Amino acid sequence: MRKGVFTICSVLLVLVVSLAVLFPGCDGGGGQGTIKVSATLCGTEWEGNLTYRLFCDGEDDIYGDGVPGSHAVAPGNWFIEILSIPLSDVFLEGINPPLSWTVESDMGPLEGELLLEREQDACIVFTNWTIDGVPLQSYNYSVEPCQVIDVHFLQGVVGCSAYNVTLNETSWLSITQTGGPWPATIVVVNATCAVNKTPMLTEPGEIEMSICPELLVGPPPPVKVKLAQVPSINNLTVQVGSNMTLVLNETMLLDVHTQWQLAKCALYEKSINWLGISKASSFPPGHPCVLFELVFPAPGPYTFTLQASAHVALVNATDVDPTYDWATSTPLYLTVNVGPGP
Repeated sequence: MRKGVFTICSVLLVLVVSLAVLFPGCDGGGGQGTIKVSATLCGTEWEGNLTYRLFCDGEDDIYGDGVPGSHAVAPGNWFIEILSIPLSDVFLEGINPPLSWTVESDMGPLEGELLLEREQDACIVFTNWTIDGVPLQSYNYSVEPCQVIDVHFLQGVVGCSAYNVTLNETSWLSITQTGGPWPATIVVVNATCAVNKTPMLTEPGEIEMSICPELLVGPPPPVKVKLAQVPSINNLTVQVGSNMTLVLNETMLLDVHTQWQLAKCALYEKSINWLGISKASSFPPGHPCVLFELVFPAPGPYTFTLQASAHVALVNATDVDPTYDWATSTPLYLTVNVGPGP
């Protein structure tokens, strides 16, 4: 099971995997052939105590307790059954070559390669709120126009470290105006730079991690490509420049859907510049790198409750443990002090 706040290497043990590998013709003829069994893990040659059984009608079963292994066999139709894999997060994806291997009398060795892959497990965890990129020490905070409200997560996907993975990610911000002289307005900006990921090149500090720790530090930075970014308000897709006015004590749900290609077994810090704080008299242009502007029509103190959440989902792949595909922030109780003048 997982331990700590971001342990994502817990997977199911592969107990028995049965794949038929055909060696045509168990006819009891004279002579013998040789079968060599090897394995790769994540595309790299692997040696270990993987156990398997070779069997053929009319012949005694042959057992192997490790790879690579070599076995003398009678000519014929041989099959292989994988009995156990010693690594709890590894599964047998296939055998190369598949199905038909022909064992004939006194021929050279035939080689079967077991293709092992690591199971994939995505995870995301909330780390902190920031104002203008500075982490908050308190969740009751005051800001002024021109500042930016940001939230940070840590995330990664366990798997073969040399491979890439595609993720669908949805992030939400619930915003409730709890006080103020007038309702504030949300204006859609959707700047591409508002949602970003930074490969972690140093240890993540006090947050306990166990996601391939050998890859957490040092260059080269892993792959990160953003494939899409689409914002919504109250679950309806919105266009840049559209706006919606808050209603006192009613929650509005902002969200952004992004799709990314990332490196497996690498740790990323995800940052979202949710809100730029603006006065109506100074907007536009507003902030150049936010998802939304929070625009105030008049001077005065305004109060809000904010909460962020996020979800990650593998694309065209199985997540072995979706428990930690969700993250929710601590609520942020925000006061915005809007002064008179431009």
